[in-house]
Amino acid sequence: MKLVWVSHSGSARGGAELALCEAAKELVSKGVAVNAVLPWRGDLAERLEGVGVDVDVKFFCSWVERRGAHRRMQRFAYNVKAARAFAQHINSIGADVVVSNTLASPFGALAAAFARRPHVWYVHELFSQPGHEIYFDFGNRLSLSIMKRFSDIIIVNSQTVFNQFQKWMPTDKLRLVYYGIEVPSIERGQSHEPRALNLIHVGRLSFGKRQEDAVRAVAILARRGLDVRLTLLGDEMPTYGPLLRKLCSELGLEQRVQFVPFADNRFNQMAAADCLVMCSKGEAFGRVTVEAMKLGKPVVGAQSGGTAELIRHGETGLLFRVGDAEDLAAKLEALYHDRSLLNELGLRARKWANDNFDVKKYGNELIQVLTAAINMRTSAESLSHAPSKIF
Repeated sequence: MKLVWVSHSGSARGGAELALCEAAKELVSKGVAVNAVLPWRGDLAERLEGVGVDVDVKFFCSWVERRGAHRRMQRFAYNVKAARAFAQHINSIGADVVVSNTLASPFGALAAAFARRPHVWYVHELFSQPGHEIYFDFGNRLSLSIMKRFSDIIIVNSQTVFNQFQKWMPTDKLRLVYYGIEVPSIERGQSHEPRALNLIHVGRLSFGKRQEDAVRAVAILARRGLDVRLTLLGDEMPTYGPLLRKLCSELGLEQRVQFVPFADNRFNQMAAADCLVMCSKGEAFGRVTVEAMKLGKPVVGAQSGGTAELIRHGETGLLFRVGDAEDLAAKLEALYHDRSLLNELGLRARKWANDNFDVKKYGNELIQVLTAAINMRTSAESLSHAPSKIF
């Protein structure tokens, strides 16, 4: 099988891009020829080439821009022109199927249509969710109708995303495939402060992630005389980062809350913590949650979206009411006083995550979906004597 996989980014930081790296590595090991297409060359290209992927750089446009709405027709016209040209490359290498690795651009779908190849849209995101900045240039109805027309299959990464898309797409076009997530084997060293509860929140500091709930929960516990520390690991949005720092100052938490920019050593930071908190009100999946589980860490997460899908309350972690810092503090206090419960949750979380997010299982399921897309297109074309028009 020869596969063209289109990424909306050249960075290896995002969840969709990390899923691409893991998928490509496993597919290549199974004999699939993968050609990745990136809009610019960054660290994602190096990681993909390191596992045997051919990388091409072709600039194309997003269709979920919140700025410059007046230029949306120009962006779409550019994508059509670029896709028509790229279709020649798809045919020249004899690609069997094209995958778009995000709903952020229609470029891959258009290129597959011009090349008369099967197309699979791989969706890692929720759309039109406050705080997550994914809004279609042409609105939901038109954009999703384009996705429907130009996709043989749509892969989603969680039941949460499946539920959103089934309102717009035929259910038989949707496939749920959970990631195969890899984490390094890291042993946590002996803490210098064994009674402290060390928390970590990993993710961009943004309104949708609601890190302020974790900060307020730490303040509540500090007033009760508990030694609780919080690390906020992630790059800051220009407006939200200063807001969090001001909140920490007002609550007297400068010595308890640490701001750390995102870095490749996040696994070491997570392994050094006792527990991960996830306050987001609308995770499409929750990759960080699974990473923490695989490191043997319990997660205390907001009862919403993909987070609630991943955490078995009282078994692999704890859930709290979205936006309720008091409820979050109560869950954390229970773990503070019961370290055996904390350890048991972490052990069960690790087993559950390893069982359900296995890389080999991930690769096998992807091959099944890609093969199904190819077979569906072959069957459809055998029933039609003339190719359908793209526009």
